[in-house]
Amino acid sequence: MNLQQLKYVIEVEKCKSINKAARNLFVSQPSISSAIKELEDDIQIKIFNRTTSGVVVTEIGAAFIEDARNIINQTENLGKKYTYSQTKAAIKFRVAAYPSDSVTKAGANLILNHNHPDEVIDLSIYAAPTYQAIDYVSQDKVDIGIISYYNIFDNVNIGMIAHKDVEFHLLREFAIRVAVDKSHPLANTSNLKLEDLAMFPCIDPRTAISEYISEILAFSTEESSGDAEKVITPNKIIKTDNMDLINYLLKEMNAITFLSYYENCEKKVSYPPNFKVLDVYLGNLKETRGWIKRKDKILKSHEKEFVKQLENYFEVPEHLRIP
Repeated sequence: MNLQQLKYVIEVEKCKSINKAARNLFVSQPSISSAIKELEDDIQIKIFNRTTSGVVVTEIGAAFIEDARNIINQTENLGKKYTYSQTKAAIKFRVAAYPSDSVTKAGANLILNHNHPDEVIDLSIYAAPTYQAIDYVSQDKVDIGIISYYNIFDNVNIGMIAHKDVEFHLLREFAIRVAVDKSHPLANTSNLKLEDLAMFPCIDPRTAISEYISEILAFSTEESSGDAEKVITPNKIIKTDNMDLINYLLKEMNAITFLSYYENCEKKVSYPPNFKVLDVYLGNLKETRGWIKRKDKILKSHEKEFVKQLENYFEVPEHLRIP
């Protein structure tokens, strides 16, 4: 039994005639008749009954032809799959980032806007904190990194980037805001002061915010009172990035947490229904977000398009965009 024989019986069943099938397949009638007889002898079933008006499919023959169609379809799909992979140029594009929501959006738009039919983009996105993304870019494990850090660590990150021969491009800086449950005592407070936060548990989903808040609380209190014993610090610091736990603590313990404008921008992300987001003065604390590449790397067209999508997402000013 071979694929050619299967194609013959499928066409004969379709045409209800060996002669018509032969004309459609551009072969002789005896060739088809001989191939079908060999197939029937091989599998020891009768596929067709010959009559004066043509051929009639037997009951078992109908079941066999249905299976034959499935085999031919699978064979054709298999051929298309691997012919496609050989004829299409696969572009491997690797990105390291955390958090990855903006990257996912930019990657999706890159693929949707990709208008080169002979190219396939193989996009890989790796969740990596800032230090790891810098290492990945430096070691050429990824093509582009998206990093985020607080501006109080400017010197540390700028030094690390320079040491690794990595080039940084600013996307945006975002102010830090406070999130509380709508039932929180501070939920309707305007002109919120830093000292107002001190009596409540502080959820710190990221490293160093709570420590920084403690420092500026202490500094502002010492300056105003001169009494070290009256230094204000957060009531309790809880480190977690589990959203279910954060929601529970916000509601049940009157906890507070910190969010950057980027993560909770009304244009991009809907707030959870129980959140009330408040502005509060936190000194000069900001989140810096940007993308990085190796200094010696020249961006390819798809990488430039990806960066363009990032810039659109963050609404980057024209003078900061790549040419």
